[in-house]
Amino acid sequence: ITTFVGKTPTNVRLARRAYVVLHGRDRNGATYWNIINKAYASARGAGVTSDANSIRFAPNFLSTAEDAAVRKGSLMGWADPDAWVGGDAPTAPGGTSGNIAAVFDAYLNALADRSVYPNLDTVVFVGHGAGAQGIQRYAALGQDSPRAGLALRYVVANPSTNLYFTRDRPVPVDTGSCGWYNDFRYGLYNYASPYPLTLTASSLFKRYMTRDVRYLVGDQDTTATEGDQTCAGRAAGGPARRDRNYDYWAYLHLLAGRSDVPSYPGLFPTLDPRSTKPRLAGTYPTTTADTLAKFRTSAFNHQFAVVPGVAHSVSAMLESPEGLSAIFGN
Repeated sequence: ITTFVGKTPTNVRLARRAYVVLHGRDRNGATYWNIINKAYASARGAGVTSDANSIRFAPNFLSTAEDAAVRKGSLMGWADPDAWVGGDAPTAPGGTSGNIAAVFDAYLNALADRSVYPNLDTVVFVGHGAGAQGIQRYAALGQDSPRAGLALRYVVANPSTNLYFTRDRPVPVDTGSCGWYNDFRYGLYNYASPYPLTLTASSLFKRYMTRDVRYLVGDQDTTATEGDQTCAGRAAGGPARRDRNYDYWAYLHLLAGRSDVPSYPGLFPTLDPRSTKPRLAGTYPTTTADTLAKFRTSAFNHQFAVVPGVAHSVSAMLESPEGLSAIFGN
């Protein structure tokens, strides 16, 4: 994997934090590397962080067709240029195993080596758009921190979809024509990723809620023609990314069984007993009460911020006050 790396200072033994930023569907890791470096400088200038010692990584997951001019034979590549997002195994070089989650595990295991990074105490994974989809799935499915004292954080900005742990959805779904709406990457059914699943859906959810996950949503990310417009994508809350992410935030509260939150952006009428708004026409996928009870948890270590006036712009999202706080704040 091609990885762009920036170090402040050049002696990595002094580094306190590492930031891994994942590109979107354009697979432009260099652009994202420049953005995270600029955001880091802005955060220091604004006093969001006083940490002068960090490492910034930006991997680049390449298409075998669209990136043929820059992909050398030894680099991982995917025949479908969007397949890396969903956790598929690379198609090149032949015999290559793993996926982007395995790459992130490799980063983590290397960064956990105290003989190389003795002062490192936090690794922050950051993604926007398609990259945020990958980061959110990794937050849900990825390994725990490989050593004590190394905290992990996941910043998820404007994804088209998030991983659902049950078959419930906030809008009606025609399961006859869209029977795959809950297949992985959208849900956990028909999981075919090479990254192993070692826990049940309810156990994965409970672990996920203990993790430090921070969602950023641009309140103008409302186009109905961009992003994942498949039936499975729209099942996450309609055509707009903003609304899907609002609904997912409601879903997390309701699935965890939280009753202490008076309101939240988004709608999820089948799970919310307080909802008085009329339902849309059609059939909502639902889960039995007995199954839902298995997901209840008191853990809720997630944060959510709306970025005003911003649509689907990675630089505007990550360099916003909300973005700087989510990525670099304590």
